[in-house]
Amino acid sequence: EPFNFTTHITIDSLNVLKAKMGDFRADVEQKDSGVLAVSSSLKGAMNDITLEGRYMINSREADLSLDIKQFEMSNAGPLLSKYAGELNGVLKGNLSIKGTMEEPVIRGKITADSLQAIYTMTGTYIKIPNAIWTFDEEGIQFDDLHITDSSGHEGKISGTILTKNYRDINFDLAVN
Repeated sequence: EPFNFTTHITIDSLNVLKAKMGDFRADVEQKDSGVLAVSSSLKGAMNDITLEGRYMINSREADLSLDIKQFEMSNAGPLLSKYAGELNGVLKGNLSIKGTMEEPVIRGKITADSLQAIYTMTGTYIKIPNAIWTFDEEGIQFDDLHITDSSGHEGKISGTILTKNYRDINFDLAVN
């Protein structure tokens, strides 16, 4: 009989660089020969994220669904401190993640609500009232991302971060 395995990982009160993330749980079970069933979650500290699906060992292909019911951006502050401080706001969305690491196929939308931060390079307070990022066959679409700074100046970013593999990236963005 082939070797099969099951694993259950639980980390209560996960902290990353002193930021409280919530409780992390991951279950991986080899259901069939060469197929891993994956179920993981991050819940608590105002986060509610699940990743479920399967990974085919032989073809190295994933078929996963990422459901971000809520991710509190303040939790990402320590990870992004080089670029932004005093992060606030919420991310939500759903992504389908398929393919291999060399050729990922990511589809879906992430929405942002009431993002606020201090841009570290200039010390400027910025606010993004709402935003939608669409992940499609071209890459990541920005549709009229509105930004306001602490002086009330407004800007807008539209366009696409062009990528097929999320390693080779080109920008087709208009900044107004």
